[in-house]
Amino acid sequence: LTHLETIPDTVDWKEDDTEPLVRTAMTTLGSKIINRHQRKMAEIAVNAILSVADLKRKDVNFDLIKVEGKVGGSIGDTMLVKGIVVDKEMSHPQMPKVIEDAKICILTCPFEP
Repeated sequence: LTHLETIPDTVDWKEDDTEPLVRTAMTTLGSKIINRHQRKMAEIAVNAILSVADLKRKDVNFDLIKVEGKVGGSIGDTMLVKGIVVDKEMSHPQMPKVIEDAKICILTCPFEP
């Protein structure tokens, strides 16, 4: 216990060099489940946290980060999306699959019957 008190609990890093944070995350994520993708997952975790962190206040609102799993993919397919993902099935097969420069409306109530 005395030894643990002598170990520093801060990691020195710079905004243009996140390698110390990635290495720390890799140590934390060191499990057999993600072993082959450990670095990628660590980089995603660090980038997600830095995307929502208030560095001046030294605060991270973890409610702004959501981890979403999808059936059929692998851990190697994991990606960080900085924004909103609208996961909705097309209601008709002739609807366009891609719409560029779209304007969207975000509702907090149901729109469908």
